[in-house]
Amino acid sequence: MFKLLQIFTVAFFIAVANSQGPPGPEFFWDIWCTRNFVVEPATDSFPLWYDIIPDPIFNTFSPGEAIRVTLRPNLPDFEFTGFLIRAHTQSDMSAVGQWIGIGDAQGMSCTNENFVGDDYASQSVPNMRTFQDLIWTAPSTPGNYVFNLTTVETFMSYWVDQLSPVIRVV
Repeated sequence: MFKLLQIFTVAFFIAVANSQGPPGPEFFWDIWCTRNFVVEPATDSFPLWYDIIPDPIFNTFSPGEAIRVTLRPNLPDFEFTGFLIRAHTQSDMSAVGQWIGIGDAQGMSCTNENFVGDDYASQSVPNMRTFQDLIWTAPSTPGNYVFNLTTVETFMSYWVDQLSPVIRVV
């Protein structure tokens, strides 16, 4: 039954595309953006880590600089179907900067009723993947920022609030 529900959800997600915002039914994105999931998130360690280029050591960038962010698994066989990521300051959870998806990823917004925008990034299709590349454009305001990631392995297996190392925009 669970496998059938999972297949139905993925098929429904692909079939009901919204041409104005990200593909899939609006209720799906409402759940992701409000984090009103039907089951509790996993509490074990996070399955992904952030690879931040061009400065993986000091994470110091200029305002408006394009930064490549790669999501990679901690374990070699781990695959995930979905993700939702945003950047924010350490004290304010409001999304900052702009995201560009690469491959099966896209920019979107949780603050727009049609999810149109680029202050978040997510998958564009729920394919199994072992990594995901993204481009984040740093905001024009200098400060300290973090990436906040939700990772979905399968329909009811996910992790929330995985924070990156501090990103300095100076």
